Amino acid sequence: MWIYNPFNPPPTNTITTEMLRSPYSRVCNRMSILTNRFVVRVLFRPHIHWACGSRENFVWPERTAILANHSGYLDISMVVGLFPSNRFYTFLAKQELWDNFIGRMYFTSNSCVSVNRDALEKNSIKSIKTIFKESGWVMGLFPEGTRGEGEELLPMKGGAAYITTSNQLDVVPMAIYRINHKIQVVIGETRPYEKNRSKDQQNAMIEQVMHECFDEAKRRFYERWPNESPSNRKRKKKKG
Repeated sequence: MWIYNPFNPPPTNTITTEMLRSPYSRVCNRMSILTNRFVVRVLFRPHIHWACGSRENFVWPERTAILANHSGYLDISMVVGLFPSNRFYTFLAKQELWDNFIGRMYFTSNSCVSVNRDALEKNSIKSIKTIFKESGWVMGLFPEGTRGEGEELLPMKGGAAYITTSNQLDVVPMAIYRINHKIQVVIGETRPYEKNRSKDQQNAMIEQVMHECFDEAKRRFYERWPNESPSNRKRKKKKG
């Protein structure tokens, strides 16, 4: 049985079938899901809008990538904590997160794949394919490729389009709009994989659905908390 060994850790961008099937990895994954669920549902309690109507109406495709915007440290918790625990989760994450012992243990134990943000390496591509040969796994991706400021989306990079097309993945778009501890989440409709869609067309589709979700999350946020609008925040600063 594979167990994480801090004295001989595997390469950061190498995920094997043995790691994915290991009871150690699966227990770590389940514990991570429960922890993130507690953080999201109990501590932060975001307002959630499901395009399908409700969580109960959401149907998991067999091969799925969840695409979310990236503007804060809570983003992974939001993705993992809002969905049911009958799947295993993995993420692509920047290589720098493996630089310290805790990060390396956490991300490796949860079968995450490190990526070079300039270009996908062969081992990373191979690891992604290995993950989706196993049933029950869902991958979280941040199509912007880096963390934004939160007020607007950054341009989508091509990595998400390449990964979803080359692995024949359905796409679930998700937008998180947050100011302090006030959070609005919008989970869009699943976009099924289409064989004849090129990578450029896939990237354009991802850009479109991410903007639709983000604009909806932003609109709903300011409807719920109008005092947090940029103009009101400027007035508060002047008064202060």
